[in-house]
Amino acid sequence: FFFDCVIAMGNQSSDPICLDYNATTPICDEACQVMQEYLASQARHGNPSSGHAFGTSAKHDVESARRQVAMAVACDVKEVFFTSGGTEANNWAIIGAALQVREQDPSKTHVVTSAIEHPAVDAPCKYLRDELGFDVTFVPVDSTGVIDVEAFGSSLSDKTSLVTIMHANNETGSVQPIEQLVKITKTFHKDILFHTDAAQSIGKIPVGVDDLGVDLLSVCSHKFYGPKGVGALYVRQGVHLKRLMHGAGHERGQRPGTENVLLLLGMGAAIQATHERLAENAQHMQTCRDRICEVLRSELGVDNVHLNGPVDQRLPNTLNVSLRSPANGTWVRAAHILGAIGVPERRQVFASAGSACHASSVSISPVLLAMKVPEEQALAAVRLSTGKYLTMDDAVAAARIIVSAVVSAGISEEKHVGANAGCHSVDLLVDKVE
Repeated sequence: FFFDCVIAMGNQSSDPICLDYNATTPICDEACQVMQEYLASQARHGNPSSGHAFGTSAKHDVESARRQVAMAVACDVKEVFFTSGGTEANNWAIIGAALQVREQDPSKTHVVTSAIEHPAVDAPCKYLRDELGFDVTFVPVDSTGVIDVEAFGSSLSDKTSLVTIMHANNETGSVQPIEQLVKITKTFHKDILFHTDAAQSIGKIPVGVDDLGVDLLSVCSHKFYGPKGVGALYVRQGVHLKRLMHGAGHERGQRPGTENVLLLLGMGAAIQATHERLAENAQHMQTCRDRICEVLRSELGVDNVHLNGPVDQRLPNTLNVSLRSPANGTWVRAAHILGAIGVPERRQVFASAGSACHASSVSISPVLLAMKVPEEQALAAVRLSTGKYLTMDDAVAAARIIVSAVVSAGISEEKHVGANAGCHSVDLLVDKVE
């Protein structure tokens, strides 16, 4: 699993540089403004379910946000259901769909997913398998992290009720051929439901539900400069899901719980702003990403910078690389780099690394394992993800800080041999990749 980490080296500026936009994003100005206006108002605090003026005003805010989400993914407003985030949306789509279909046809007990899903998809699928008696197929990917289309087609059966494949991978940025997979699925049997987790793709590449052909699509606000703790699920008209929660009749009777108007306003403003400037932001993120890669290759040597993931079929902001020491050509473990340069008084670069270092072992990201990345290369993997607020100057500065770290860690690594060398010196919060 990935863990958030700090890369630090001396620099004239003390401001940190964030290269971890795939984990989360800062709240954009548009979202901040509408949220501040809402908090400052004395007449917008009503319950959206109330019949008086305060409730009507709140309901208007909720529906305004719903229209903004629907506009961004090109669907009808009645197909948007609000959730507490991407994780809830994924759980509801996967478990709700599988249970609903099995209730109608007990023979439909098979789910297809991929070997590189985010835990918010992987865990619900395993829950269906381990607790509810479903069969789950985890389709392999190729060496670049793109799903094996032939293996996918072979995985479908007469018992298949649901397919859930992410739109874009959070670690490598690999964009999956969803349109092609949907066509294969619907050709096999038109009633098989298709869900995609679009948490990483919205705000970076075009996302239209009809273009993709999906029946269900998960939305996560904090990945596109909205607030945390709120998301949405697109449910194509005619598709029915089993309710996972029980209570009052919110969200047209499908998802109980009083709506969080503040967060919905923020998400709506963020997704609209992101959608309106999609091409501009994507170009900026890609230019910064490619410039970082250029600096790494220029100063470390082309052979010492290995891309983990596809060259072209990936998100415009994502760069997952394993780095070698230019001095001896050995892979420099991410943990070694962090241990060598984790000085808080110096300028910091926030990124993520492709392995987790524990007391007695080192674990490698399941995504890199699925790609069959060699162990030492996987242990050296670093994910660098750019965003719309990253400047080109900071992108170049961050790349040079990383170069210095690799050189320093490469020298240090020669002195520390062993599976966990350097891990004890890294003071980090260990977490699953986002």
